[in-house]
Amino acid sequence: MGKIAFVLGVVGSLGMGLVLSGRLVHRDYSASIVNKLGTHTTCPTFWVSWDKPPDSVVPEGWMACACPEQARVETGGTPIHPPKEVHDAAAPMDVLTVSYTRFEPLLGTKRVGLSYTLARGSDRQTFVISPGFEPYSSFALEASIPFLAGIGLAVLLSLIPKKETR
Repeated sequence: MGKIAFVLGVVGSLGMGLVLSGRLVHRDYSASIVNKLGTHTTCPTFWVSWDKPPDSVVPEGWMACACPEQARVETGGTPIHPPKEVHDAAAPMDVLTVSYTRFEPLLGTKRVGLSYTLARGSDRQTFVISPGFEPYSSFALEASIPFLAGIGLAVLLSLIPKKETR
């Protein structure tokens, strides 16, 4: 009985991993900074030319800001809103790479990993806003729940005394 519980836990964990993999999203975007000081001066804004343009999965507040008047396309670039420390370190013609990871568990809060890398020639500077470890570890922990339950059940079933046959 204990072996069956263990095997069911392994199979359940594999199934849970497959189900949860649709809730784990990772995207990498890259662009060249066209303009840093445009007409939108109320919040940190870059105007970028995309090498790999974003799809519908982007960090919140990245393509649109909370300002009453939104930044407009200018000098052939699309406006994005990075954190202030990234904006301050960047210069026009830098290459910007954004790594975005998100996991939405079945229960609990959404986990997000976000980092920016600025490249100027061979010099690279990385800004980790929130580490990518958290979404991946939440995914692994949630996918392992059936496996851990199977081990616990196997241990409990092994403690049941066996009937003696004469």
